[in-house]
Formats: sequence, structure tokens, C-alpha cells
Amino acid sequence: MKKPTISICIPTYNRADYLDQTLQSVIKQTVKPFEVLVIDNASTDNTPDIIKKYRKFGISFIQNSKNLGMIGNLNKCLLLAKGKFVSILPSDDLILPTWYEQWEKIITQNKASVYTCSLVVVDSNGQSLFVGRTFSKNHLIQQPTVMEKFYCHYSPLLPPTAAVVYRKDIFQDLGHFDPTLSTEADVEISLKIMSKYDIYYLDKILFAHRWHETQSYDQVEQKKTEENDLRRLDNYFHILSDYYQKHIKDQPIDRLFLTSHISMTLGSVNLYLFLGKYKKVFGTYKIINHYFPGVWWHNFDWLFFLKTQLLFIKRALFGKILNKKDFKEIKLLTSLY
Repeated sequence: MKKPTISICIPTYNRADYLDQTLQSVIKQTVKPFEVLVIDNASTDNTPDIIKKYRKFGISFIQNSKNLGMIGNLNKCLLLAKGKFVSILPSDDLILPTWYEQWEKIITQNKASVYTCSLVVVDSNGQSLFVGRTFSKNHLIQQPTVMEKFYCHYSPLLPPTAAVVYRKDIFQDLGHFDPTLSTEADVEISLKIMSKYDIYYLDKILFAHRWHETQSYDQVEQKKTEENDLRRLDNYFHILSDYYQKHIKDQPIDRLFLTSHISMTLGSVNLYLFLGKYKKVFGTYKIINHYFPGVWWHNFDWLFFLKTQLLFIKRALFGKILNKKDFKEIKLLTSLY
């Protein structure tokens, strides 16, 4: 059987601090990728110099003459990718050495439109914080139950990262990421995908997402960060509200849809309450009440909400305690530094 062609797309902007590690994770693949495409969005640091060092490894490099915005650059990646399948690798994240080999094998053996896997969240130094695992086994999740099953396992979205591999032609059907939705354009695409396509889940850690601590001792900077986070949350719930009114309201998944997104948002905002982000938490409640008035009393699953918050508390307290399987997979990360 012919092997699938997978394009690894790396949109980047001013990521000289981590890009070298990201590209190291790409060139250390056990199977050489079909295509690696890096598109620099008119960086003002030495990002282009770092990329040029990797041209000898067959990595394609395109430098935009002007900044297209994050979503514009992401769409350019999808447009130029030559593979039948495509995955987006953020320029501060990492893929494990067997990433391409595993996906090549899984896609050959299992037919789906979208593929996703377990992941590990690491800090700025690459130390593991917790493992993100949606399901405990490999399997195909088929329509019309995809959204329900992911929500029941605390995964309301599929962000465009290297934890996800897409058939490229689904974007001809869905359209590309909408630049007018700013950085939350992935929310709309994720909702469309989960309501329309079968998804294959691989219970193997192949991707490391870097979580950046935004806490600052500078009160002015901290205020700006919190205000920006709340603007993004407002945009996020605006998209959710629009999709809910058009496609979800009064459907069997209505209650689960609302509870899942609200629960995961509150958990991710806090990570967790004892970190002292009370102003952001209060602001988030205001946003939720604005877009979904009365949701707490009329259409909310409080038991599911409590289970979700316990999950975040567990991650905050015990996330670094790994089982043997996870430890073996995450140990591969040390070869990337």
C-alpha cells in the first residue's frame, strides 16, 4: 500500500528563543518527513538565521515580505503544503522522534479524515507538567457521536497543533481559518470538524506542547496580560454562542456542549484558584453570563463540572507523576535538547 504523504507546517514569528529546539525535533525523526515547510511571518528577530541553518536537511523556508497576521500565515501554510495530509507544528513546541513514523503507519492502516493523539504539556524548560490523554486506547470515533465522546472525556476542542493530522482536502470543504475571528479561529474549525468527520485517536504521546507562564511581577504588564486573555475569552464565547444557536440548541448534546466548554474554560483560566488569578476568573464568569444568560440554573450539569475541576486540581498537584508508559515516551524528549 502506498504510504501517505504528510506535510509538517511550521508557521513562526519572532520565535528565535525556541525555534531551534522545534527544528531539532523535526530533523531527529526516525523516518524522514515527506515535507517540512517553515513560513516566517516577517520576524524582526534572528528567526530567519536559525531557519537557514536547517535548509541542508531538506526543510523548505518561505519568508513573508509583510506580516499576514497569525491566521493569515496559518492559512498560507495550508495553501502551500504539498502532502495529502497536513499537521501544524507551533514553532515553540516539539514532536517526538517517532512522530512521522507512527502517523505514517496509523494513517495507512486506519481510514479517517482527522487523526489525533495523546500529548504532554511541558514548561518553558521542557520539563513535563502533565499528560493530556483523551482516551485510554487506540480507536476510531465515528459520526454522529464524535462531539459527544470527546466532550465526555474533557476534550471540547482539537487545536491546530502537531497532536492533530488533517486530510488536507477537508479544508476545501470547510474553508480555511477565518482571519476575522483572530486567534480563536481554530475554535470554529474545531467545532465544524467534530460535528462532521470521523476522528482516529492514537493513545501514544507524540507531541509536546509548551505552556508559557504569563504571571508577571510587573503589575502593568500583568494587567495587560489579563485584559488580553479576557478579550480572547470573549471572542471564544462569541464563537461558541453563534455555533450553539445555529447547530446545538435544543439538540440532545445541548447540555453537554455548554457544560463541557464552560467547565474546561474555567479550569484552564485558573489552573488553579490558588494561583491567585481571581480577577480573571470573575471576568470569565461575566463573559459566560453575557453569552449564555441563566446557563447555571437551566442547562448545566454540575456533576460534570465538578469532575472537570477535580481533573484540573489533579493535574496541578500530581501532573508530574507519570506512569511507566508515559515515562518511557516522555524520556524521548531529552534527546531533543
